[in-house]
Amino acid sequence: MTPEPDLPRWGIVLLTWRILIENSGAALRNAVLPFLILLAMHRLTGIVAPAGFHLIGWQMLHVAVFPIPAALLLVPWYRRILSAQRPELANRPARWWYVAFMIRTLLLELMLFASQIPSMVASVMAVESGGAPDPELARLALMFFLVALAPGFYLYGRAGLSLPAAACGDDDGYVRSWRMSGGAGWRIAGIVIVVWFPFFIISGMVSGVPAEGTAPAPPAFLDAAMSAAIDVVRELAMAAALGLVYLHYSAPRGN
Repeated sequence: MTPEPDLPRWGIVLLTWRILIENSGAALRNAVLPFLILLAMHRLTGIVAPAGFHLIGWQMLHVAVFPIPAALLLVPWYRRILSAQRPELANRPARWWYVAFMIRTLLLELMLFASQIPSMVASVMAVESGGAPDPELARLALMFFLVALAPGFYLYGRAGLSLPAAACGDDDGYVRSWRMSGGAGWRIAGIVIVVWFPFFIISGMVSGVPAEGTAPAPPAFLDAAMSAAIDVVRELAMAAALGLVYLHYSAPRGN
């Protein structure tokens, strides 16, 4: 059945941060191995230093590997959130659920990656000359990024309820997720964007090239560690938001 668009957007956003703060200890315990994997991925990127169109291929490789730390981090995290209504989820998950979660994550990440290819191509072309970035192409890259942002997160929100479903062993098909989120797609997209946006700003500040006269960039290892830490907290926050949306629509309804 298609739900009514009764999703309490700001309530879920505020509860997302509350869950993250109140469960920070459990989150940190689960985050150690995923953090180390993400740290290795960022550090390897810094060592290889791909340039030009090779950078797009390298980012796609990053997308292909990302489901592994994502599953290790988020399967127990989703189950912790969903156990508020389903206590049995406090038990250890079956290994197959990790595999299902990785498959769902990979397809969703590839969808977001595909939506940003025009922006990435324009960004590469803006700096291909080797001199100062072409301002026209830089503006074009930003325009492509912004144009793809809302539709990309709309699709992600509509299909993303498959992630908490996979983590708890429910029907994790995209069709079920799409039906569950019907009528509330833009509300879910809005929740995800509001939760994601602060991390986008922080990541830009961390990875930005320092201007002349400003403090020098941090050492390479520290930069990779900060990027990995941002990745971990961002994924925990976005998963908390999607988990709360899933709880909202999968909870038993009164007659």
